[in-house]
Amino acid sequence: MTGPMKKNPGYLFVLGDVAMFLFAAATYFVTFGVPLLLIWRFRTASPLALLALAIAGYVLALLIFIGMLVGAKKVIAGPIPPGQYPVTDPLFYRWTFAVRLVCLYESSPFRWLINDFSFFRLLFFRGMGTRISTDVWVALRVSMMDPWTLAIGHNTIIGQEALITGHLVIQDQLYVEKVEIGSDVVVGARAMIGPGVRIGDGAIIAPGAGLLPYSVVPPGQTWSGTPAQPVSGIGENAAKGSAAPDDV
Repeated sequence: MTGPMKKNPGYLFVLGDVAMFLFAAATYFVTFGVPLLLIWRFRTASPLALLALAIAGYVLALLIFIGMLVGAKKVIAGPIPPGQYPVTDPLFYRWTFAVRLVCLYESSPFRWLINDFSFFRLLFFRGMGTRISTDVWVALRVSMMDPWTLAIGHNTIIGQEALITGHLVIQDQLYVEKVEIGSDVVVGARAMIGPGVRIGDGAIIAPGAGLLPYSVVPPGQTWSGTPAQPVSGIGENAAKGSAAPDDV
């Protein structure tokens, strides 16, 4: 017989909200304040020079933003190893803060730049703990909620609005598990990949498929449906052709 579910005091969530609001405000103040001061310093320059400064200032703001989020993850949240943790465990609060950093990134005006340009993508996600190759294709609005649990191999495509998460909360327990996606994998648009999932090299996850936690997809197989299951009778060329970068 299980005991009563453990709960955290409500005021802790309020304090967490306040702390995160202050951190977000400070992040945006520094992120945009420094470039604006630079532009103001040279406000009498020619229009062309001001345009160049504005572009440079935007890139500088992006680098400051990435640096503050990655720094906060490393210094405040710290490492979040796989395992099972009660919601009263200090690691649960560290994980919550780290996930909210990811949410801050996803709601930021820099998301498209980090997502679309490999240099910024590698800078951010590797800084957050992802093992990601340089030749990974990530489409629009992909959510990787626990980047510190994720490993993605070479020449893999992640389709538009796919969701990859490395955690699961059941009652009063947080489960953090690694997610491993091999090389030459195609993850279709709006596919959902849960914690503990392992996808072998050359596998195809169909658009809209839902991989349950701890699913194992063997190399070269195509999985479809929710919950996702192996699909037979699909030719290799047809399957890959239906998941070209413009369609995922």
